Amino acid sequence: MGLQACLLGLFALILSGKCSYSPEPDQRRTLPPGWVSLGRADPEEELSPTFALRQQNVERLSELVQAVSDPSSPQYGKYLTLENVADLVRPSPLTLHTVQKWLLAAGAQKCHSVITQDFLTCWLSIRQAELLLPGAEFHHYVGGPTETHVVRSPHPYQLPHILEVPYVTTVGGTSFQEPFLITNEIVDYISGGGFSNVFPRPSYQEEAVTKFLSSSPHLPPSSYFNASGRAYPDVAALSDGYWVVSNRVPIPWVSGTSASTPVFGGILSLINEHRILSGRPPLGFLNPRLYQQHGAGLFDVTRGCHESCLDEEVEGQGFCSGPGWDPVTGWGTPNFPALLKTLLNP
Repeated sequence: MGLQACLLGLFALILSGKCSYSPEPDQRRTLPPGWVSLGRADPEEELSPTFALRQQNVERLSELVQAVSDPSSPQYGKYLTLENVADLVRPSPLTLHTVQKWLLAAGAQKCHSVITQDFLTCWLSIRQAELLLPGAEFHHYVGGPTETHVVRSPHPYQLPHILEVPYVTTVGGTSFQEPFLITNEIVDYISGGGFSNVFPRPSYQEEAVTKFLSSSPHLPPSSYFNASGRAYPDVAALSDGYWVVSNRVPIPWVSGTSASTPVFGGILSLINEHRILSGRPPLGFLNPRLYQQHGAGLFDVTRGCHESCLDEEVEGQGFCSGPGWDPVTGWGTPNFPALLKTLLNP
């Protein structure tokens, strides 16, 4: 088994570039607004990348996740323990040996793993990491509201680097039609959405996505997206006009799905609290239930489009929202009392 078959990818969340494949010919790598480069990192400086190893029995795990997440299944709510998951997905001895041998040969030290043994974190010098990952070139950057310092490689690696995860509930973003008033919600133009090039469309999405693709009057050209891929987002929440307090300093007008996602996550935490107090298990993986119930308990957002490629054919317009599920706001934004009622039982 080759090394590339053993490694699913390098997460290096603090250290890596965004992806390991080559960008499109017209895709430039640019810094986000408010970030500046401080130059190349010292070759002897240490960093600790985390590697994801190929799991076993992924299809069986997928079946079990579907079963415990489907309200019509007798296994609904009967979740696996971490030990059960570890026994199922733990990488093969050959995978573990191959990756560890590769890292130790590169000079990696102080390696440690997790109970499932599918992630491995090691310490390396910048010089060692750049030799280990051909194409990488680590730089220091600073930026963001709190002047965060990070190390990144602006160049792609030559190893797989798959960062998408299919078993999550993805959250899009909305804004008020009148920014300074609580009015109707519309699409926030920065809301992410579309179709995966890595993961196929799951069965629970089949009805909703097929209906959208066959009825939307504003689809981009078919060559611009993979219609058979995992579609996202699943839901949305307000993503514009937040005030954030950092080190006792209020920061106004913070926006993005980094704001809407924790809002929706917090609402689900409150619903789980009600379920546990009622003697029921937490929701677990929400998506199969969410799609079976056709977004019950959510406000359907039907106006607006998000931004896309700035070329002559689509001129910046991406997917547009509409009745029901769409790849901009999903099933819509949370109405807490209605969503609680919908998800509290069984």
